This record gives sequence, structure tokens and C-alpha cells, in this order.
Amino acid sequence: PTVAVIGLTMRRLSLCRGFISTNLCLSERKPQPPKLNPGDVEYKYMRGSGPGGQAMQKCSNAVVAKHIPTGIQSRSHETRSVLRNKSLALASLEYKVDDHYRGELSAKSILDERSRKKKLSKMRKTKKKTPKIERAPIREYDDE
Repeated sequence: PTVAVIGLTMRRLSLCRGFISTNLCLSERKPQPPKLNPGDVEYKYMRGSGPGGQAMQKCSNAVVAKHIPTGIQSRSHETRSVLRNKSLALASLEYKVDDHYRGELSAKSILDERSRKKKLSKMRKTKKKTPKIERAPIREYDDE
């Protein structure tokens, strides 16, 4: 594969069945938080609440994941599957612990900053496209 420099970003070019595809390098991909040590995470399974009736309230499918060294907790009760809720709670806990330790350099902060910049860029483009409306000056009338 050949590497081409486009602006300040690097993209990897590859030829696949006659088409050129570009794969983003690691610097442009979604940042991931570091994985937690399985021994540092404690899981509790509890009964869910909310809409769903008896099926939700009888089954212990809500998962609370706790990072023992920091005491940070994450709760997930989005699906009826315990395994899916466990993976969602762990993913959320990884982002929270990463934010706790690294602050502004955490994966969540980087993603938030990217989305903020993207939104700001969209607003600027929209502002450039929309024409300015000139309003007529307000005339004052005398009551005579």
C-alpha cells in the first residue's frame, strides 16, 4: 500500500478490485479508553424498574459495574439481556474511569471537542450561506 499526504492528515491508499479506497490512520479514528483490569471491576445484578411490566420487574437484568480502586459506578438497564447490559455498563465505566484519570486528554473529552468543533463549523457555513436581510429604517410619526 502507498501512503499519500493530504493536508495534514495521512490516509492509506489501497487498490481493491480496481477501486481506490482510503482507510483513515489511527490519528483520525475514534479514540478508545484503555481497557480495565477484570479483577478491578465488581458486578452487581439487580432488578430493573420502569416500563416493561412484570417482565422487567421480576428479572434481575440490570447491571451495576463498580471500579473498586476509584469507587466509580456505572449502571445499565437498556436491554433485557444481562450480557448486553454487562458489556454496556463496562463500556460506560471505562469512559468514566478514563475521564477520572486523564481529564481533558480522555477519549470522551476528545470526542466532545471534535463534535463541538464540527457543530461550530456547520454554524459558520450556514451563516455564510444565508443572506443578510436589510430592514427598512423605522420612521417616526408626529400626532398633529
